[in-house]
Amino acid sequence: AQVHREVRATQVQIKEAEQELVRQRIELGSYPTVLAPRRLDGWGNPIDVRVPGDDGRPYCLVSYGADGIPGGTGRDADIVNWEF
Repeated sequence: AQVHREVRATQVQIKEAEQELVRQRIELGSYPTVLAPRRLDGWGNPIDVRVPGDDGRPYCLVSYGADGIPGGTGRDADIVNWEF
């Protein structure tokens, strides 16, 4: 149950970051070219923001899970904005 709460908290923070990116696009006419990670995810790791994103997306938001490194399963699985 604790892992689920941490994952959900991270997803909420990623959605909030997405909303901020959209707000900036509307106000500035384009997505920012740099966005420093400001929020902490449910694991205590920063959310990694890449602008432009992978695979033609305008941006990618990634939390690297409990271990804080890319990849992994279970508690260590990455949480990415395009999967929820």
